[in-house]
Amino acid sequence: MSPEKQNPFEEQGKAAEEATKPAAVKTAGAKASESPEPRTYKRVKFHTKSDKYQPNDVILSVNGHTLLLQRDVPVVLPQCFLEAADHATYDQFQPGSGSRKVIAKVRLYPYDVLGEGSEEEYRKMLATGARKLAEAREREDAAQVIK
Repeated sequence: MSPEKQNPFEEQGKAAEEATKPAAVKTAGAKASESPEPRTYKRVKFHTKSDKYQPNDVILSVNGHTLLLQRDVPVVLPQCFLEAADHATYDQFQPGSGSRKVIAKVRLYPYDVLGEGSEEEYRKMLATGARKLAEAREREDAAQVIK
């Protein structure tokens, strides 16, 4: 087809398709060419339980990766897991009032930042934890076989 005989509605259709695409689809090409931001790691210690309703361990999940962490033990974590801990909150209500007015958001997993960490430290702690978990499961399985 020659340039003079192109359908003018084709270009309008393409522009309309591009306009209706979600923002994530539009910018996917631009993000692929850029290098990803380097992960930052922090050394943190999660506080002990403040009441009997809080879980004994800290469980954090980000994009399908789950970590089970002990409280009151220093660990090195990527910033994305710390953001997940920051977002794990519950509402505290004002007691004794007729309306249930939220007076505070309380963190489920409060922590103290002890300093900077490195990816090497994080991977080493991750491997150690995975090994200990596998050993504990083996002991548990062996105990069930004996019974």
